[in-house]
Amino acid sequence: MQQNLIKDLDVKITLTSALSDQQNNFDLNKTIQAYTMMLNISPELAMQSFEIEAFAEYIVNKTGADHSLLRDDLDKDEMKQMISQMIAQQQLQSGGLPQ
Repeated sequence: MQQNLIKDLDVKITLTSALSDQQNNFDLNKTIQAYTMMLNISPELAMQSFEIEAFAEYIVNKTGADHSLLRDDLDKDEMKQMISQMIAQQQLQSGGLPQ
């Protein structure tokens, strides 16, 4: 994927071919495989190691799906706060200390 700035417009050019689709699918499968392996070893390690919030955009980029389905930055920040609160609450309920 290549991005260019043309007269103050951000233009995204996506090259499509059977080979680039195969490469994108390969990349996506390898990323999911790595995350799944890490998750099986330790969910905490997987959460600390991977930027989970970046997965959606990565998947959309690799598959060529519509970007309008993704949350904007404000929505992402609100969702991060909510998830952090839920994790902290779960850790308190299980007797662990939030990190």
